[in-house]
Amino acid sequence: MSRTYFLHSFFGLRLLFAVLAPIFLPIVEVAGAITVFAINQISTGAEHIWRELRDLGRNAFRVIQRLKPVYRESYDTNGLSLHLRC
Repeated sequence: MSRTYFLHSFFGLRLLFAVLAPIFLPIVEVAGAITVFAINQISTGAEHIWRELRDLGRNAFRVIQRLKPVYRESYDTNGLSLHLRC
């Protein structure tokens, strides 16, 4: 391959980029902005769901703590403990 082939191909690619860049660069910028927006929305939604699950877990723990004495008394009085069976 000759030197002129490389020069023609280089200038041809440069011309092609100069013609196509104004068309494709705004499209790439819009696609990038849409991608950033989508990622932010997904992460915000996941963070909200995680916070709700955390609060649900805390509330469930508190309810279980309040019910432990009730279940313990029920377990002892309804014949479910071994020392009352024997």
